[in-house]
Amino acid sequence: MTSVLITGPTRGLGRATVRALASHPARPDLLLVGRGGADLTRVADEARALGVTAHEIDCDLSHLSAVRAAVIPACKDRAPCRRVSLRAGDVQR
Repeated sequence: MTSVLITGPTRGLGRATVRALASHPARPDLLLVGRGGADLTRVADEARALGVTAHEIDCDLSHLSAVRAAVIPACKDRAPCRRVSLRAGDVQR
């Protein structure tokens, strides 16, 4: 078994990536990294409904200390993370 870490899984390309991987025959565990809340839970539940294991990791990726506290330990506790899909982004105007 392998894991795939996906940032920005609640919208756009991130959400499409979750759906594609949840439907993929390899059935990787999904580590969904986002700012938490109902949107993250909803996407994780959708992936689980397709039969994959989805873990919600509540983390603001703009803070390195949050990444160290949440993402790194979560990855260590799972199947080897073989892929990373970086889909989170900040738009500043």
